[in-house]
Amino acid sequence: MRECHGMVVVANERKFVELGKEKRGSPQETELQRSRYTTPWNHIESAIAYSLGLPIYIISQTGVHAEGMIESKSDWPVQEIEFDPEVLRSPPVLDSLRAWVDERVRPHHRGEGATAAERKPFLSFRITDFTIHDWTVIAALAAGLVAIGAVIEKIDPRLLDFFSALKGG
Repeated sequence: MRECHGMVVVANERKFVELGKEKRGSPQETELQRSRYTTPWNHIESAIAYSLGLPIYIISQTGVHAEGMIESKSDWPVQEIEFDPEVLRSPPVLDSLRAWVDERVRPHHRGEGATAAERKPFLSFRITDFTIHDWTVIAALAAGLVAIGAVIEKIDPRLLDFFSALKGG
């Protein structure tokens, strides 16, 4: 999943509860009638994608219980539709998916608005992963270190020897 640029989740009915109870025996007990649920894997894989900072788009079959990762959040849309070939090919569905790709996936893929640290796990960068912002920060840090070294040398050259000894050089 670390190689992906976005995740599309298809939440279709996996379980159907004709008659049941939620929070059975508690004061919040509620009746479940003709309730549809998706697979737990939709929630698990969506949570992994979210933790990796991937853009998420969820297509949910009409009537599937909205909970957990399968409900609209500010970070991702849930497109609730009938799972019918004609509906899936309809302009509103395709336009919504295209807009998500254009507005969320392509910028994420290009690294716009994210630093290399946000795109990759710590210390697993390739030079090509760095954005102009990353290079600016690296250059500023390097210039700052050179300036600190120059100031330390002017104050007391023995401090440079001390710091060299600390780092083993």
